[in-house]
Amino acid sequence: MLREKPNFLVDQRGRKGYLKKQYRTFRLHGGAYTFQVSGLGRKLKDAPPPIAAAMGEPNEVWRLYESELADFRSSVGPEYVPTPFVFPLIGKQRFGDFTSRAGQNDFRRARLRLSEGDFKFARPAQELRRFADLAQILRFPKSEECACLRNLRVNHGQFEFEIGPAPYEEVFATMNSQGLRFDVTKEQVAAAGIFWGKRGQRELSALANRLRRRYGSVTVREVLYRRCKGLPRFGEPVCSYVLGAAAVITTRDGYAVFGRRAKRIVSLNLGVNVPTSGGFRFDRRQLVSLGFPRFVEYEILREVEEEIGITGSDCSVTVLAFVREVWRAGSPEILAAVEFYGTFKELLNLMRGNQHQEQDVDLVYAISLEAARKLIREPDAGKALQPKALVTLIMLDRHLRNGLA
Repeated sequence: MLREKPNFLVDQRGRKGYLKKQYRTFRLHGGAYTFQVSGLGRKLKDAPPPIAAAMGEPNEVWRLYESELADFRSSVGPEYVPTPFVFPLIGKQRFGDFTSRAGQNDFRRARLRLSEGDFKFARPAQELRRFADLAQILRFPKSEECACLRNLRVNHGQFEFEIGPAPYEEVFATMNSQGLRFDVTKEQVAAAGIFWGKRGQRELSALANRLRRRYGSVTVREVLYRRCKGLPRFGEPVCSYVLGAAAVITTRDGYAVFGRRAKRIVSLNLGVNVPTSGGFRFDRRQLVSLGFPRFVEYEILREVEEEIGITGSDCSVTVLAFVREVWRAGSPEILAAVEFYGTFKELLNLMRGNQHQEQDVDLVYAISLEAARKLIREPDAGKALQPKALVTLIMLDRHLRNGLA
């Protein structure tokens, strides 16, 4: 249950618009958690209308990857709320927990190797990608190249990341379409006709029928699970794994800050989530000159400045973990904490003044860090925060418990 206390005030010039000190309370298993909710006073640019798609059941991830998810929960601590993330494996070794001194050392010493040659999909994956393009009306005319993970291994005692480029449209089609079913809807077929014409409409119907005959009435995720016998390995020619980052922001006066991603802007990771996240760009010069750890921090700071308005001189970044987001084919995700040197009020002013076009947060949610650290131990914490925010908070809690802050 939730309770809201709206209180609309005027700004210093007497203009209505800013939402100040509205509260939203989530009543969970162990008690009530109240967030301060603040508007940003800006109008976000609408995204194209969502296309109706036959998506898989949410429980599919938990059913297919039950053992991997249980291993992850056991390794971080069974007292935390379950989340659909896992640590990657290098052979039989788990890698990616940077919340201890040993983990921080692993991250700081990680090496980078650029991939040589083009990355080519296996033929079945080519058909899956084309199906996702057609069924979801994926069109990115000015797609930038993303930094994609090709391999993760130990080389002479050091962890090594191999990175190569891939266009964003390819990344979106191969990783963000995992729940897409081959049972296309009438709405999908009609939309394909509008966007792709009759030729695209016929191609979608024929491709869906062919894939359904071959694999059954299942999801893309199920097909890849069967083919790869679990989560695909980095470099297996079925997905383009863009390196991404998600960060929770803490303030000097003890708040943990989140943002609500607007439904009309984004199609993934909706709800109250981390206030900043995104994929890394492929920049050969930056990758070579900075190396892996500094490149990661550089990309996190770039996202923070674009989406929040914080510059590197206003904050510090602590990388907490490297995980795989099972929901999206095992997408690689860097989890981080951004410590803002100012107060929550000062942070809110920066966010309100930020005019960067790549923004998808319309409301800011803030709660005391102490309360946030209790919330992640609630079995029904997902009613309040999106899983990506929860797993980032879990790793921050582990970091603080290790006394490294």
